[in-house]
Amino acid sequence: MDYQNILRYCEWKKNKIAFVQDKEFLGPVDVWGDSFYTSNYKCPECGRFMLKSNAGKRVGILTPDGTHLLLSVFCCRNCKKIYSSIPGKNLSNGECYVMDEKKYFDHTLSIIDYLAYSFAELGSTGLF
Repeated sequence: MDYQNILRYCEWKKNKIAFVQDKEFLGPVDVWGDSFYTSNYKCPECGRFMLKSNAGKRVGILTPDGTHLLLSVFCCRNCKKIYSSIPGKNLSNGECYVMDEKKYFDHTLSIIDYLAYSFAELGSTGLF
């Protein structure tokens, strides 16, 4: 499977969304895969805590602004949406990239998890 190309098939849109961050969040911590864990950001649709992966600029996506290397990835497994902050900003700034194609959610999440963990372990500099 070509991991570089699958992320190109998912449409990432730029959006303004009001994210709620619970700075006093203490758990419980949910873990998914090898690189996702519970974040202190809540899903803007359902209000559940989202999962986060520190992709470390190792996973590339195509956005309306061109190629973007993901630094932090947030997802809501309930709503099946994946969010990424815009370079130089965090989610609380209200602007982000979002992938909301539900049919690609599980597959894309698995690929991001695999690449984020594998490249972190191997020390690679990225895909692009």
